[in-house]
Amino acid sequence: MEYSLHNLNKQTQLNKITSESIINKLNLIGFEVDDIIIQPLIYNSLINDIRLILKIPANREDLLNEILLLNEFSTIFSLKKYKTWKNLKKNYLFLLKQKYTQKYNYQSSLIFSDLSNIAIYNLKIENFESFMIPLWIKEKLKNFGFQTTNSLNDILNLVCLEWGQKIDFYFNQNITNLNENFYCNRLLKEEIFVDFNNNQYILPIGTIVLKNSESKILNVLGILTPLIESNKKLKKTIFFEAIFYDIHSNSLNLTTINTNLSFRYLRKSFLDHLRFSFQRLLTLFEILSPSLNLKIEKYSTYSKVLNLKVTSILKLKKNSLLKFLNIKDFDINVFKKAGLIIVGNTKKEIYFKISNSRKDLSREIDLIEEYCRFIGYDNFKEILPKKSMNCFLKSENKYKFIKEFFLNFGFNETINSSIQEETMKKNQSILINNPLNNDFFLLRTELVSKIIENFENNLRLGFSNNNFFEIGRSFKKIKNQIIEEDKISGIFQSFSKKNVAQSSIDWFINKSFFENFFKLFGYKDIIIEPIISTFDLFHPKRSILFKTKNKILGVFGEVHPRFNFKIPTYVFELNLNDFKDWRKNSSISNYQEYSKYPSITKDISFLINKNTNFNNLKNEIQNICNNLKNIYFFDIYFNPSNINQISIGIRLEFQSFWITLTNEEIEKEITKIKNILNSKFEVHLKS
Repeated sequence: MEYSLHNLNKQTQLNKITSESIINKLNLIGFEVDDIIIQPLIYNSLINDIRLILKIPANREDLLNEILLLNEFSTIFSLKKYKTWKNLKKNYLFLLKQKYTQKYNYQSSLIFSDLSNIAIYNLKIENFESFMIPLWIKEKLKNFGFQTTNSLNDILNLVCLEWGQKIDFYFNQNITNLNENFYCNRLLKEEIFVDFNNNQYILPIGTIVLKNSESKILNVLGILTPLIESNKKLKKTIFFEAIFYDIHSNSLNLTTINTNLSFRYLRKSFLDHLRFSFQRLLTLFEILSPSLNLKIEKYSTYSKVLNLKVTSILKLKKNSLLKFLNIKDFDINVFKKAGLIIVGNTKKEIYFKISNSRKDLSREIDLIEEYCRFIGYDNFKEILPKKSMNCFLKSENKYKFIKEFFLNFGFNETINSSIQEETMKKNQSILINNPLNNDFFLLRTELVSKIIENFENNLRLGFSNNNFFEIGRSFKKIKNQIIEEDKISGIFQSFSKKNVAQSSIDWFINKSFFENFFKLFGYKDIIIEPIISTFDLFHPKRSILFKTKNKILGVFGEVHPRFNFKIPTYVFELNLNDFKDWRKNSSISNYQEYSKYPSITKDISFLINKNTNFNNLKNEIQNICNNLKNIYFFDIYFNPSNINQISIGIRLEFQSFWITLTNEEIEKEITKIKNILNSKFEVHLKS
């Protein structure tokens, strides 16, 4: 986002602070300044407006709100905000009440809804007429990096920037009943929605819509309608809508309908500011166009199931703070400087009151990080990991051998992160002490689940070759001991299954593939046992364990039926700690990529003694040629009149990995081949 230092100076009086000190301070606490823009003000060219383009952290969407951003700046720079109107309001409260009473002439109705965990507020304004957007609004939007449209969108963007409440609008041109009812529900079938600009949208099942009493769709959650005012003098009936739900838990299971915005920012709402947002909107209408004779009607619904915690209490252990920061003592006033409210302070713990707008403060480690921000990340010592010897240095040859084996059979290698989200937590999982968020919460205990997810994504996108394998490491905690294991996991659909008659032996054919793999490492007497039925990734009745001398080498079988793949899909996981380099008793040819340059084929026919060793002939030709890809024998003919010789043809395929071969280069290779045939094998070439 962008922010104007001139505007900040008017709010907080920063006359004694230089731009350099502001930038250094912001960078130190984690607000990176990407660029600086200096432009003269439109209404006073003698004053330069300095705008900073700030990179706001992803977990601080509350800073996209001007009021909360100013609160953050006041704590960062130890400034006092001037709240002039808040102080004057007490003296003029009796006049304000009289004004409120005069304007309190709108009707209030309920929106009927069968949805839980949602709150909807609607204002219907009749006799609405467009007006000119003043310069001060355009200038303020420009300071935040917004392009003005000189329409109602500018007013709505201003309200959103000031109070954080996103307000949408839509038109209804065919109003017959002024007291009509509104209904909010989910679609049970696909329907077509036509907006004010005649754009059509096909709404899938489950979309949340707002309908009138005639079941006509008025608005859709997730579709932002751009404003095109064809006749600015035409008086209209316009609806302003604000919807609230918990954007962090997404209890409504919303999916993107037709918008470039994520739902996290589409409804960046703070319910405690909702009333002020509507007040600000209507006040701007009255100030900017006092001649409007507006008629207002309010519709609202509020579900009691909606769990809205305006504040919460978070506990911080003092020993944890000292341990993580590697310090001997801490200053509790730093938390007060950070704007955190302390409601309890015991010998071992500190209790904080967290505002609803600070969704980034939900764990103990978040409070520790907030402490670090305000003392500066450069002002505490780093905790470096202890050096440890890597015991897997000699396993590189083994990995290369195994990788080439699966590449030769048409598998594609994939790489996934060893860190998983909180939903994958198991009894043996190893948790990360300081995760960035819930998506980086623990170390994986197996590789199968992620490679099945890769398979599903590629299958959904329509890719044909979806045979994957991954070589990686798993981590488990058993009896307070951390166990690390190198494993290979993979998923594939059998190439041999082409008809129904062959489906009964398909499983055995794929099982034999791994038995041949085990033989490469000297495992001949493999014991097969059924898998435990409680393992929810493998099929409970079509999966087995490969064992030898009470040691489990790996597991193989079909994917669990809950994944609902149409074709039988097989998955495996092998423990690489049991496949040592010294056990290898075979070699695997290296996998090579295909050349992107064209191949050229030439044929040679000749007479040769029938007792000639053709394998030696083939090897001699391959040794003298640089760009010979393949050689084939064809067209073998025996002449009854000459029983000692045979007529044979060889087909030579030339191809380079670096250039396109020319005819001159091919002829040089052919000449070499003819010379070696004449000198060593005494052939009679045919013209």
